[in-house]
Amino acid sequence: MKLDKGIIWTIIVGIIGIAAGYLFFELSEKGAIPVYISENDDSRLIYEANSPSDDLKLIYKDSIILSENIYLNTIYVWNDGKKPITKENIRKPLKIILKGGSSILDFR
Repeated sequence: MKLDKGIIWTIIVGIIGIAAGYLFFELSEKGAIPVYISENDDSRLIYEANSPSDDLKLIYKDSIILSENIYLNTIYVWNDGKKPITKENIRKPLKIILKGGSSILDFR
């Protein structure tokens, strides 16, 4: 079976084109990609308000005795892209919405 030179050159140019396209795709810069993960798990209870022990009370801001369960929730936010996120890129500020009468006691 004899292959025509034109077919061989077409195959070679096609392979080179696919390889070059893949290389340029991998080298291209990704934009800013904000990503977050929330560890929203009720098993992270750190203080139970209805504890059977009267010896333990949780006090907030030196005077407020907390009377509800306290949960720990960790939220990770990062930029998964290659370009920085600038103030001009932010259309709306980050908003955390809590259920019911919950509130954030502390954050870092």
